[in-house]
Amino acid sequence: MWGVGPMGGWTTWRRRAAIAVGASAVLLGGASCTQRTMDESIRDITPTTTIAPAPTQPGATVPAVTVAGSEFVARVAAVDTSELVLGAAFNRQFLTLQFLAVGLDATESKCAADSITAASGDEFASRPVSQVMSGAGITPDVLLPCVSTDRMVALSKAGAGADLKRIPPDVLRSTLTELASAGYETVGLTPVESTCLAERVVGTYTDADLAEVMTTLSLPADRAVTALPTCVTGERANELGA
Repeated sequence: MWGVGPMGGWTTWRRRAAIAVGASAVLLGGASCTQRTMDESIRDITPTTTIAPAPTQPGATVPAVTVAGSEFVARVAAVDTSELVLGAAFNRQFLTLQFLAVGLDATESKCAADSITAASGDEFASRPVSQVMSGAGITPDVLLPCVSTDRMVALSKAGAGADLKRIPPDVLRSTLTELASAGYETVGLTPVESTCLAERVVGTYTDADLAEVMTTLSLPADRAVTALPTCVTGERANELGA
């Protein structure tokens, strides 16, 4: 764990930082994006000059997290994935998951996602995650080549609604990891660092938790802040915050 001064720093951010990620209803249920405001207590953080030795190197010291480093930690904690633009491949994958959640089988879901991708043209690749989650462009005429009218009526009458537990946990986990990794890259982490952090954050959830996490796409700040030192050194944090 990184060292911090008596007035704040790493421990402060474990308590106070909050991530704002897109929170949306699953397919055809509409969408809304919410953002929580992070406590702006960064001004209370002061630099330090000593910290406890790294546990793997007895007697050694590592750079303390400075004000700049603490500001970087704050940016990590505030990552918001709702407006990320990740391209056609990810958007198609995201749509496929949503169709699986409402009860379509794997073949129907893939066909429906491919159909919407094709009908939307080049614009589809530029859609942010929040717009993909909104169900934009999903109309009966687009779905008809993949899902018969009788099938859609039957699903509607069943009234079960979207259930992300229909999706295999490993698929949910890999999708969440990809999304989180892309978000962490936006604050300056390399792809390797971002993937490291995303895997550790998503890895804190059990398979049973994943459906709820995917529903809100909310990755609490404290999990990111706790995992950060396993992927980024204090010196690197200071560098990125400079």
